[in-house]
Amino acid sequence: MYDGLSLIDYRLVGWSWGLWDWNWYRKKEPEQLAQRLVRRASPGDIIVMHDGHHVNPAADRRYAVEATRRLVPELKAKGYDFGVLC
Repeated sequence: MYDGLSLIDYRLVGWSWGLWDWNWYRKKEPEQLAQRLVRRASPGDIIVMHDGHHVNPAADRRYAVEATRRLVPELKAKGYDFGVLC
């Protein structure tokens, strides 16, 4: 797989596992989500925040936007920076 990716000048990336961006069967709270991700983030992590489900494209996703608004400054304050993958 890596040989094939290098032939087309692509790099394989994946998101980090175990950051837990959801509360099982509970209301989505942006502050709690942001704080959990800040506590669990480590250098090199790629954080994915699930913002809904494909079955309900009209779902309210504002909690993910608000959690991101809180998360980014917190991570920057801890010395993390952000980049582009491609």
